[in-house]
Amino acid sequence: MARGILEIDKKFRLQCLGNILFSGYITNRLFLNKANTNPTYPLAVYQVVNDDIESTFGDPARFQRIYQVDTYARTTQSTTTLFSKTDALLNHLHKSTFTVTDNGVAHIRALESGQLFNESEFKRVTQRFLLQCGA
Repeated sequence: MARGILEIDKKFRLQCLGNILFSGYITNRLFLNKANTNPTYPLAVYQVVNDDIESTFGDPARFQRIYQVDTYARTTQSTTTLFSKTDALLNHLHKSTFTVTDNGVAHIRALESGQLFNESEFKRVTQRFLLQCGA
């Protein structure tokens, strides 16, 4: 089952980077769980904030995961640009799908469109997406 979860995380990342406006903005700096020390901005971090896995012996697992994507920019960078790029991500991911080995098709739905947080050194837009797959 762990292999399936890793595959889903990697494919979710690739789905995010599949949007050229978003991936170009963050220059492919999309990290799982946390960014590098002393990062270059803008960047994004994605993480699982809720995980529900159902499995019965011999059957494919049913996954329902909520991913949170936080996109960061320096306080001096444009908020309008930050929102336009995160909106592009939302429009790209909402209702998108991908195939999961031995587990059918994963479906993604947007749950939270984007909330702005202003921190001392950066600003952040938070979005949440529901991913479901399995029988």
